[in-house]
Amino acid sequence: MTTGEPIATPATPDVIPPSVGWRTGLWTLAALIVLAVFLQWGTGLASDDYVHIWEALDWRFAEHWWPKEYASVPLLHYTQGLVFFLLGDRPWAYDVVKALYTAAAIYGVSRFFALFCSPNRALVFAFLFVFFPLHDSADYSLTMFYILESFAFYLYAYALGARGRFGLAVTFALLASFASYGSSPVAFGLALLAYLQQQRKLAWAMIVPNLIYVAYYLISSLVFRVGTPRLIGEMTIPALVKGFILEIVTFADATFGPSAFAKFFYSITALDALGIVVAVVASIGALVCLVREPRVPPAPATTRHLLLAGCVIAVLSFGMFSLTGLYPFIAFNLGDRIMVYGSFLLVCALATLRLPRVVEQAAVVVTMLAIVGISAHWKDWNREIERVAANIRASQTLRAVPPGTMVFVSHDQFSRLGPFAHIELFNPTYVVRAFFNLQMRPAPFDAVSFNRRYELQNGSLRDMKFGDSLPVGQTIWLYNARDNTLEQIPATDIPARLRALPDENRHWVQMIESPWIKDLMSRIVPRLRYAF
Repeated sequence: MTTGEPIATPATPDVIPPSVGWRTGLWTLAALIVLAVFLQWGTGLASDDYVHIWEALDWRFAEHWWPKEYASVPLLHYTQGLVFFLLGDRPWAYDVVKALYTAAAIYGVSRFFALFCSPNRALVFAFLFVFFPLHDSADYSLTMFYILESFAFYLYAYALGARGRFGLAVTFALLASFASYGSSPVAFGLALLAYLQQQRKLAWAMIVPNLIYVAYYLISSLVFRVGTPRLIGEMTIPALVKGFILEIVTFADATFGPSAFAKFFYSITALDALGIVVAVVASIGALVCLVREPRVPPAPATTRHLLLAGCVIAVLSFGMFSLTGLYPFIAFNLGDRIMVYGSFLLVCALATLRLPRVVEQAAVVVTMLAIVGISAHWKDWNREIERVAANIRASQTLRAVPPGTMVFVSHDQFSRLGPFAHIELFNPTYVVRAFFNLQMRPAPFDAVSFNRRYELQNGSLRDMKFGDSLPVGQTIWLYNARDNTLEQIPATDIPARLRALPDENRHWVQMIESPWIKDLMSRIVPRLRYAF
């Protein structure tokens, strides 16, 4: 049985072997950029993107040189906020921006992996990490890109520092830190990697910029009360321990457990004919890159150090998310953006472990199929969104609704990836309002969500997730977004209409008909009781 190619390592901390020169990888980089454009084109907008676009329409450029809404993560004001302001409601333009961003991320991440392997292999691993199907929302929603943006900046910063360019390394580490609340695990994990590689100066270059951001965040959010507060979980030892255990369990499930297998399987089943052709060609190209270049004998310590850094980043993310009490790891829905930590660990394992060649190649092919498949799913859903948007713009019935009326919107709450609810649309009410306002400029009525989280209680619809209540009279207006129908129904029909809505299963546990499991999950995560 043959083994996968070993890993190259610098002979000294600051000297990169000639085998990692970049000219041989230019054609591979160009091909991957073309593939990134294909994956992004036609994926459009999702969920919170519409909210930010609607809010940005009221901006005056001269008043927004400095972050306001993005005070906690100020870099996003320039990489996301101003983009929403400049591009407005033009989905195709966001596809261009996302393609540019992900192409830049591939380059930056590949420079990091090139410290440990040849240029073409580094590019393949970088592409697999950037587009790994477990965190697809971080690729295809501009709002959710921040966490991948921060990760890519940090990996590029490490690559710069390893090559002796410490000024630029500190600069990109600062950008990475101020782009995401989730940057600290990456900073400390890479600092550990540098320390183990006997690059103490690089370790400080990774960690000091993040300490500056942590101080900035604590002062801005806790003292000045600006930005988005994240430290809102219960700060007791039992709560933190329970939260940490929950993060471990959900990470294992979503990274290499049933949820991960389901995500890959249903992503591959989403492939269309063109996607199959593209995935096959991309897989062949990736396999050629993996096998054609001679390797420098590996340093076992370097292999262990990179894999250890990936594990430490993951474990630190458990601690970070247990502090917030908000983010269990999940492979479906837009919350899957935090799976970037699991994706990095898996790609590090693929890049460092001396797997049998057939195993390595099979892993690359399956991942490539899933990458192209999940992109096809986003494109299909974007076509549905465009159809619904056109119906709303053309509807004279909606425009005839009395001003100030509340209109409930049902169906098209999520896309369907197999049996799972995946990409959000008309699920959160704030997204529903923004979407209808964008189509009708503005909507003369108040558009709100009508979904399975609601219960009719004492003449009001109560949202079991957020706790909000919406008063209802004898009748309500109900718009079916899927069928483009508007009707006025008696309040007594509301419970039956709610029961008739599609399930919103975002995890396989929700599909198990067991009162014991539902009771257990409600006890472990009380805030998710509505989901069971």
